Amino acid sequence: MSRPRIGVVGVGYLGSLHSRVLFELNNSHFVGVYDINRERMEKIARRYRVKAFPSLEELLSNVDAVICAVPTVEHYSVGMEVLKADKHLFIEKPIAETVQQAEELVAEARKRNLKLMVGHIERFNPAILAIRDRIDFPLYIEALRIAHFNVRGTDVDVVRDLMIHDIDLTLHFTGEEPSSIHAVGAPVITDKVDIANVRMEFPSGTVATLTASRVSIKKTREFRIFQKDAYFSLNLMSRDGHMIKRGDDAIIPYFINVDETVEPLKLEDAEFIDAIVEDREPHITGEDGLRALKVAKKIEEDIQEKLRKFSGGER
Repeated sequence: MSRPRIGVVGVGYLGSLHSRVLFELNNSHFVGVYDINRERMEKIARRYRVKAFPSLEELLSNVDAVICAVPTVEHYSVGMEVLKADKHLFIEKPIAETVQQAEELVAEARKRNLKLMVGHIERFNPAILAIRDRIDFPLYIEALRIAHFNVRGTDVDVVRDLMIHDIDLTLHFTGEEPSSIHAVGAPVITDKVDIANVRMEFPSGTVATLTASRVSIKKTREFRIFQKDAYFSLNLMSRDGHMIKRGDDAIIPYFINVDETVEPLKLEDAEFIDAIVEDREPHITGEDGLRALKVAKKIEEDIQEKLRKFSGGER
């Protein structure tokens, strides 16, 4: 399969971006789109000169793979329909609404020998790409991700909306799952948790502290890694950073050489397509998405337990 046929399901904000990238890539054949909002679907189809399919079933009969960018609550139903049609699946983060749903998606893809990739796009951030081969044994990880309030994404709480990016990066760099989780958070604008902080400890001794908020007046995406003899500080918004290394008798600062021409979404979609063409695992697998979701759920459970105690008068 030298140029797989690709379709996009869900052409809202993210789906429209994927459509633009597929139109620009030359390693696949962008066939068409499907969305329950017909007006929006036809607009995107006209813009990128592809077919607007009247149903998901018809799209699936004309493609080899699907990029799924529907709301999280629909990930399982749409994702399972794609897999049961024997089509490769890229699905936006979080992989599913529940851990059980994620496990079933992963199992279905494995059973059918299909590629399942999850859209943890920060793995393709050029600042992350610039330092990933320099990380050997993180001692401490710190992440701060705060954003303006945006109705888009509020079908889930801030842990699965924003923090899950940094959960995935932390699991990726540590190569293990946390042995303990201590989290706090609160609903502020929505009826779901809008601000959260977690401290995670790992079997190797690594400690990570992550903070996420969607009720800020400014936007920040910072990620820091401390390891023996080196410290990396990344700005994931401006996609740059620096590192400090210990010399013989001084600490030496370095600017990190970042490839500013990199577009993370284009790298992400190209990776999914290349995994199909080369018949290999994508860099971010369904299992990666499942692990991130499991940790997110544990964080949410710890927050909810503390909120119940607070509302019950236990202080």
